[in-house]
This record gives sequence, C-alpha cells and structure tokens, in this order.
Amino acid sequence: VKVEWRDRDNRTVHVYRNGSDQPGEQNQIYRTRTKMDENLLKTKNLSLTLRRPTRRGGGTYTCRVYNRDGDMLMEKQVQWILVVPH
Repeated sequence: VKVEWRDRDNRTVHVYRNGSDQPGEQNQIYRTRTKMDENLLKTKNLSLTLRRPTRRGGGTYTCRVYNRDGDMLMEKQVQWILVVPH
C-alpha cells in the first residue's frame, strides 16, 4: 500500500509505503515537517501532521491511496486554511 499527500502545486508533501515513511520522495520544503500515524494500516488513520506551517501553506491538499499494482484506490481532497490570531 502507498499513501501519498500532495499540495496545491502538486508537490509531494509526504509518502508512506511498505510500512514506513519515504522522506527521499518528499519535496525539500516539507522534509522533517510531516508525520503520519505509524500504525495507519491498522488504524486506517490517514491524517497528516504538518509542523511549522507557513502562510503560503494553505490551500488544497490531496491524499491518494494506491495498491501494490499502482492502482489508485482512494482520493480525498482537504482544504486547509491557516488562521492567524490577531
């Protein structure tokens, strides 16, 4: 199973495959800033945590899940809005 998150500019935010994160496949602006549930195959929790968000980071993020053959099983788009306190 492969889980892939991409941002609105189609940059790779996070990749999880074969039971572990794949930081070498991330766009450099996201390296060391993302995390997914380590037990995601058991929990089915595909949430992504993004550390140190920036004002430019808002927008649509897309999560795709692929099977071993590379066929897409699911796609979900999430709208993220950064709210900055006054």
